[in-house]
Amino acid sequence: MFQILKILHGLGHQLTFLPDNIYDIPPYGAELRKRGIEVVCHPYAKSIGEYLMAHGPEFDVVVLSRRDIAGKHIAHVRQYAPQSRIIFDTVDLHFLRDGREAEFTQDASAQVIARDKQQQEYEIVDQADETWVVSSVEQELLRSAHKRKSIEIVSNIVDVPGSRTPFSLRRDFLFIGNFQHRPNIDAVLFFTHEIYPVVKQRLPNAKFYVIGDFMPPNIVSLASENVIITGWQSDVRPHFENIKLSVAPLRWGAGVKGKINQSMSFGVPVVGTSIAVEGMNLINREDVMVADEPDQFAKAMIELYESEELWNRLSQNAVVKTQDLYSVDAAQKQLRKLFNNQHLLSVPNGQRKAQLRELAT
Repeated sequence: MFQILKILHGLGHQLTFLPDNIYDIPPYGAELRKRGIEVVCHPYAKSIGEYLMAHGPEFDVVVLSRRDIAGKHIAHVRQYAPQSRIIFDTVDLHFLRDGREAEFTQDASAQVIARDKQQQEYEIVDQADETWVVSSVEQELLRSAHKRKSIEIVSNIVDVPGSRTPFSLRRDFLFIGNFQHRPNIDAVLFFTHEIYPVVKQRLPNAKFYVIGDFMPPNIVSLASENVIITGWQSDVRPHFENIKLSVAPLRWGAGVKGKINQSMSFGVPVVGTSIAVEGMNLINREDVMVADEPDQFAKAMIELYESEELWNRLSQNAVVKTQDLYSVDAAQKQLRKLFNNQHLLSVPNGQRKAQLRELAT
């Protein structure tokens, strides 16, 4: 969202960011303000509804990010900003992720919850004028269920610094992710219990770094001489400039995985599962190493760790692919298209459509 806001501001749009919790949490609000983006927080707004009641008519477009946020506020936006184009930014399809977890764990109650979330997300898609997803996989899924709705791709956005450290000076591997996200907890436990022992036999001196916030006790307790639990890091660049590879052993999930985008942007090759690389247009052994079974995953890691030729190929291709698909330039091109008059005229709500046509003439 930070990248989207920066890009839209750069394209000449006047922006207001309204956080769901109305909190001004440093340094985030200040980072937006110094870029010319208005941030509205308490005490200038006491609630989202109250703010929209007073200022709703000012907005041409309202973007609601994530299912829970959109579900809470879409009615107020429609009521107090009826002229605006409402965009539902899914980030990922929550029901898809939760449904896969329920299927993996064979939890009947979780399957019911996932179906409820699907109904909720589908209702938001129906109410919104346009929906953003992050991959072609999720685009096709929603288009098949909502044939008359505008479903567009606005994927992850990363800066692409590339690689400055050669293969010979790199060592170790890492996992990065937020541990409020259940797939990340499962991935690290799966890796340390079923994959890492095989890797350690061949690479006994290689260390495994686990980076991320909100680590639960079962992750913290994995710490050992070779498993380094770092917690949250304000600057991960030093890790990616020295690490040899990163791992994404996810067993369920949805959307496009930021951990893969981030690693590839630094030219650090990734070993991931099929679900981890889903919808990213990555080619096995060219852009990424893909493996699902523990032994296959370990074998792919060892080969990549020891083969300079393979590492260099994946590192170089990773930077190129990230620049082409997930860079600021790529996102700017897509957002420029989605916010031009031709696109806006094609699928806005009725009142907005009439206004835009009059403006265009």
